[in-house]
Amino acid sequence: MDDALISYWNETVKRNDTIYVLGDFAWKRGQEYAKKLNGNKIFLIGDHDRQITGERLMIVKLQDVWFTLCHWPLHSWNKQYYGAIHLHGHNHNNPIEEKKNRINVGVDVWNFKPVSIDEILSKVITLWNP
Repeated sequence: MDDALISYWNETVKRNDTIYVLGDFAWKRGQEYAKKLNGNKIFLIGDHDRQITGERLMIVKLQDVWFTLCHWPLHSWNKQYYGAIHLHGHNHNNPIEEKKNRINVGVDVWNFKPVSIDEILSKVITLWNP
């Protein structure tokens, strides 16, 4: 499975792409795996990370949209009522209370591939305009 995940990642992420990894990257051998993956990786810490260091929460502006990034799904976040989007992992494909601007970006709900900013924005538009 590890080889498949590495292959999916490298098919999706180009060498010069920036990718935010929202925790639970690798239980073991994290640094070894990170070297095999394309892109400039920015790690946020999840509850199963042992070899990776990073922040627990990050606020970034991408394509003129504010994002709050965290491994865990948050109930509220910065600029939530002004269009900011919260990206998280942690839940795998287990359902939680749906919020139209909170998106689970864990690979297990995106066909085991990293998800692009364009895909995220498309999903948010779909949720806002059902």
